[in-house]
Amino acid sequence: MAQKGEVKKPGIRQEFIAILGLFFALFLYLSLISEQFVDSGNWCGEVGRLIAQVLLGFTGWGAYLLPTLITLLSLLFFGPQMSYARLPQVTAGITGALISFCALASSLALYKPELIKAGGFIGETLYKLCHGVLGDSGTVLLFSLILLASLMLATHFSPYQLTRFVFRTIVLIIRSFFKGLKSVFTKLTTRPKRKKARPVQRKKGVAAEPPGPALEPEPLESNEPPLVKALAQAEQNEEAGDADSFRTTPVAKGNWQLPPLSILA
Repeated sequence: MAQKGEVKKPGIRQEFIAILGLFFALFLYLSLISEQFVDSGNWCGEVGRLIAQVLLGFTGWGAYLLPTLITLLSLLFFGPQMSYARLPQVTAGITGALISFCALASSLALYKPELIKAGGFIGETLYKLCHGVLGDSGTVLLFSLILLASLMLATHFSPYQLTRFVFRTIVLIIRSFFKGLKSVFTKLTTRPKRKKARPVQRKKGVAAEPPGPALEPEPLESNEPPLVKALAQAEQNEEAGDADSFRTTPVAKGNWQLPPLSILA
């Protein structure tokens, strides 16, 4: 028994069919493009030219839908869900999708009559048959229904899952938009709160630390040049010397008297 976490791999035959389908789809693309848009000849030779002429003549624009569906189915064959038992369903789905698409392409003649050739011989024939019975709207609705059912049969396409995915995506985008708008509005309307300084809480029983000694301010260094500092210092020294020379000093020893008043006459 396979474990739940084990990833199943496709078999070698299934991978070979997927790779073969991718190369065949690329061959069809090159044949169709070179047949319609290149004048120097078909890139895939006479075989490519013959295939392109047959597809464009019978299916018109539907010729490009065929390699597209083959590419999609080839990619699905790389997964373990695709098996050989589904080959009849896949073939029927591709055939129905191709025929209904050709008829819808010819339905463009409702807007421009010259576009009736857009669906090739198959699309033009089916459109003329159904248009005379179902009218304009009925023909378009019928072939749209056949195209949708064919895609579901060939590729397990689920309209419900697609609708659910689209709905979830739209809801997610709307929620993200309003959430971003709300955050921007909140930033513009609210002001940042200033944090208040909390007082330091002291534990009980712990004495407060005594304040340290006051630091003496350091003398500011002057920005004067050294020569100016030296001259200023010399002037201070001279002034200090003159003051000391005029200072009176008392007699250390001996008797001394005041001078007589006659010297004033």
